[in-house]
Amino acid sequence: YNDIFLIFCLSCKVLVQNETCLCIKNSLVDYTIKCNSYNIVDLKNNYTLKEINIYLENFNKLNIYLDFSSSNLKFIHQNVFKELYSLKEINLYKNDLIYLPKYLFKDLIYLEYLVLTENRLEIIENQTFIGLKKLIELHLDRNLIRKIESNGFIDLKNLEALFLNNNSLSEMN
Repeated sequence: YNDIFLIFCLSCKVLVQNETCLCIKNSLVDYTIKCNSYNIVDLKNNYTLKEINIYLENFNKLNIYLDFSSSNLKFIHQNVFKELYSLKEINLYKNDLIYLPKYLFKDLIYLEYLVLTENRLEIIENQTFIGLKKLIELHLDRNLIRKIESNGFIDLKNLEALFLNNNSLSEMN
């Protein structure tokens, strides 16, 4: 990273390339992060975050990378990625996610890489990945996935690599 600013706001830590952001704590799990323009937003290693309920104001300009890896996340609110149309990559590696809400990724029409490695996901429900028509790589390895429902991977028309190794897969419809 070049010219990176590290912003600390109570337990919310944001690393952004070429930008100063404002981080506002709304409650124990609610944060508002306001930035104007950026390419990389790094929220990894936020161990005090238990769930993503972050309002990403002005993030519709975000066009490269969003990193929530190693942040001890247990839950992602359904609208957290709302209107982040130009986002290309999300890294949710090494968290404690057990569930992905349906339509979570529906607005991410240009997302190409999604990393969900080393979480605790058990079931891939129908329409979990709806909207991800440009997705090239999906990393679901090293989870606890035992079941993939019949339309779990609907819309993944450009998928070139799917990583499912080290799961407990017993049922795939």
